[in-house]
Amino acid sequence: EIGIDLYWDRTFEKEQMEAFDIQVNWAVEKNLPIIVHCRDGLDQVIEVLGGYKGNVKGVFHSFGGSPDDVEKIRKTGDYYFGINGIVTFKNSMLRATLPSIGLERLLLETDSPYLAPVPRRGKRNESSYMVYTAHVVADSLGIDINEVASATTANAEKLFLM
Repeated sequence: EIGIDLYWDRTFEKEQMEAFDIQVNWAVEKNLPIIVHCRDGLDQVIEVLGGYKGNVKGVFHSFGGSPDDVEKIRKTGDYYFGINGIVTFKNSMLRATLPSIGLERLLLETDSPYLAPVPRRGKRNESSYMVYTAHVVADSLGIDINEVASATTANAEKLFLM
C-alpha cells in the first residue's frame, strides 16, 4: 500500500509526493499493481499518477469518494475501487457512488482491523464480515449478492494474479 495521506498533517506533502512517485515507478518497472492509500490527497495522487500515462494498474484502497472523484481517477487510468465497511454506515454517501464505479471495477476489502461494517461496527473487523459489505453493495446496485461475489473475485484475480 502506497500513497499520500494529508489528513493529519500537510507538512511533508512534497516529500510524500516524491516518495509515492518513486514507489509507483518501481511498480511500473516490475509490472506490479499498486494499492493506493489516498486520504485528503486525491489531487496530489492524481498529479503523480498522471505522469505515468495510464501505465499503472491498481486499486484505490478504502475508497470513499464521490462520483466526481471516480471521474477524476478514471481520467488518470483504469483503476479498481476498494469498497469496505464504510458503504454500510448510516450516513455514507458511498452507496450513491457505486453506480459511477460499476461492478466491473469494484473490489471488496476489509481494512481490518478497522472499519467493521454494520452490524459489526465498533468491533474489530475481520474477513468474515465482508458478507455484510457485499450485501449492501448488491442492494445498492440492485443485483444478487452472488453476482457481486463473482464479479469482485474475478476483478481481484485480474488485478493481482496477472
